[in-house]
Amino acid sequence: MSQVALQKLPVEGFVSELASDSPAPGGGSASAAVGAIGAALLEMVCNLTVGRERYRDVEGELRARSGELERVRASLLDLVDRDSEAYASVSRALGLPKGSDAEKEVRRLALQSALRAATEVPLEVARACAGALDMAEGVARKGNPNAVTDAACGARFLHAALWGALYNVEVNLKSIKDPSYVHAKADELSALREHAELGLAAALRQVDEKLRGGGP
Repeated sequence: MSQVALQKLPVEGFVSELASDSPAPGGGSASAAVGAIGAALLEMVCNLTVGRERYRDVEGELRARSGELERVRASLLDLVDRDSEAYASVSRALGLPKGSDAEKEVRRLALQSALRAATEVPLEVARACAGALDMAEGVARKGNPNAVTDAACGARFLHAALWGALYNVEVNLKSIKDPSYVHAKADELSALREHAELGLAAALRQVDEKLRGGGP
């Protein structure tokens, strides 16, 4: 994998890394990248609304939303690299020696720690996507109607990214031996999936209304 940060690669370079025979970057990093694109599209709709006389009544709200979405976008781009780094930590733990009982214990502890980190990173991705998806309904409803399909794409991308991240959470939880940790994260996983469905549905209702001519 390139020594250059994944988030700094051109699109073609990042996609080529995904297509390579290296297991990282993989679905986790891709989910973070897709989430960043989704947040950016909602941010764009806000920026196409702010400063236009026709939308003066919603300018303050959408300016604030633009700033929030910019922060989400930056966080998700950072998580593109952090996800691959977390996978690398799991791989290093798996490669530790396991000949003696002492080595096995060191390996076990290192692996469990790395698996937790590899669970928390995609959870951060999912939480960030959920936060941005919460804004999608308002952006689609109050934003410039000429960009309503961009809002729809943004919401769809955030929804896909959230689900992709949670698949990574689920697979890592299968190897974590702490039942209380696994139970707590499984509960959050279920809540985030429900959150994603509600957020996407609310946003797409607004999109459909505008596409039918019912929007402002």
